[in-house]
Amino acid sequence: MTQPPSRTQSGAPVGIPTGFEQRGKVTALLLLTVLALLFVWRAFRSDNRPAAVAQKATQADAMSLPDPSLHLAALDAVRQQEYAGSGRDLFRSEGALDVAGAAGDPRRPAKPVIKPASPAMAVNTGPPPPPPIPLKFYGYVAQGNTQRKVFLQMADNVYVVQEGQIIEHRFVVQKIGPVSVQIEDLQTKQTQIIPLVQS
Repeated sequence: MTQPPSRTQSGAPVGIPTGFEQRGKVTALLLLTVLALLFVWRAFRSDNRPAAVAQKATQADAMSLPDPSLHLAALDAVRQQEYAGSGRDLFRSEGALDVAGAAGDPRRPAKPVIKPASPAMAVNTGPPPPPPIPLKFYGYVAQGNTQRKVFLQMADNVYVVQEGQIIEHRFVVQKIGPVSVQIEDLQTKQTQIIPLVQS
């Protein structure tokens, strides 16, 4: 038969801690719990406070606004005033104004004389020239009596061509001379001579 565990004066079994043996730790835990609850309560309470303060400020601003009623006498006084501007029309782009008789009455300036802007010289040069052919000389091969081949570069592509060949279905190599290559653009019918000099 097993014996029941012995008990202390408080009635708890011997060997099982009740937590009261370490009173300092228990006190610190209770104090931290109370502080945490205080901070949480204060956080929820303070969230509503700015809304109440803002509502009071809005009510105070509404009270300080002027009377919104219409004052017809003030409107009539403004309507009877005559505009005495400088004579400059903000809605026209005709050029500079020459105000004649400005030395007269400052409230009624003379009518402005508008000088028209000088018309720009229109030069008809015809249609714009087509863009240059984007091929550049890259190098050449000359082997005895065979036809000369030329390396032409367009963007990142290098083409090895000879007379009569078509590049990119657009450019025809018409003639390869000792110092230049003659190329025709099939779309614009433009001919360009590219010198055989490395750049």
